[in-house]
Amino acid sequence: TVYPDSAVDRYLQLGIEEFNGVVGYFVQDFPSPFLLVAGTGEYDLDCAISEVVWVEWSTVPFLKKADMDEWLEQNIDWRNEDDGYPEEYATYRDKIIIRPAPNADAVDQDPYVTIRAVTQPRSITTYGPEQISGQDRWIPVKFAVANWFESANAPSGVDAKRYREEAILGARTVATKYEARRLGK
Repeated sequence: TVYPDSAVDRYLQLGIEEFNGVVGYFVQDFPSPFLLVAGTGEYDLDCAISEVVWVEWSTVPFLKKADMDEWLEQNIDWRNEDDGYPEEYATYRDKIIIRPAPNADAVDQDPYVTIRAVTQPRSITTYGPEQISGQDRWIPVKFAVANWFESANAPSGVDAKRYREEAILGARTVATKYEARRLGK
């Protein structure tokens, strides 16, 4: 059976997105995705952002990455605390919380932030496999094959779970290699 290129591309794109979900290899910097507003600590994030890696503001090279669950466990009411100079951030859903919310002096000093975030990878059709290291390209292909075999097109008796497990193991194995690129400036 011959399958159209568009079907192959669709499954390869799903594979590359799953690889990115495990490894977080595709990062982008967002200079000034929003302007800080005095008294406002909560801001919307671009829907393509799946994870914020770091936030830079003014003289603070990296705001401390915090955790919303820890704030809740410690009964920190970030919405009602005094404004000040931003020190940390946390994310939930499609929001980022800058804490404390900036005061007027902080906004006057610098209303801009830069965010590095893991986002949806580029289209495999448009940008090709070169967006991933050559020795790692087999991993998204395994994810793609697993997706294909899980679809209605799969031949009987094929173990899609095995392909997915191999892809996940491979992605976890190479994740540390991509970590430096995620964090670097």
